[in-house]
Amino acid sequence: MLLQALPFIKTKFPEVQLLVPGLLGSREYSSLTGNAYFRYLKQLMNTLQLDAHVTFLGKLDGTGVAAQLEKAHVFALPSFMENSSNALGEAQVIGTPSVVTPCGGTQDLVTHEHNGLISRRGDAYEMALQICRIFSSDELAAELSDKARHFGHSFHSPELIR
Repeated sequence: MLLQALPFIKTKFPEVQLLVPGLLGSREYSSLTGNAYFRYLKQLMNTLQLDAHVTFLGKLDGTGVAAQLEKAHVFALPSFMENSSNALGEAQVIGTPSVVTPCGGTQDLVTHEHNGLISRRGDAYEMALQICRIFSSDELAAELSDKARHFGHSFHSPELIR
């Protein structure tokens, strides 16, 4: 869905970059899956002319994830099915403004317009609009960041989880 949202975003923000952490596109991933899904994504990227706007980061350790989240302008989670997303929790603790879809436990972690933005599931255009809202407003980004960080530190506190 982010690949489908990216053409809308790049019309307003032509330098936009989608950074994808994880095994996708790595040699490890290729040997595990035969690379069919990655080939599909590359074909979609080619069709949508996104090759220059998507970077596969490979496997990151905790420090690498934190560094990427600190640099990111937005964390996007366009899930169709989700439990309680650890990745979203990490973004909140760092204070990265988030755009998510309402599914599973995500709805317990994000309150729309408070500590993140919510986009309809499967709606790439709305996902793009919500991401562009954050890119367009430093004030909104800062407010979402502060509230996400506060929520993240309280909800994901090691003392509360024990």
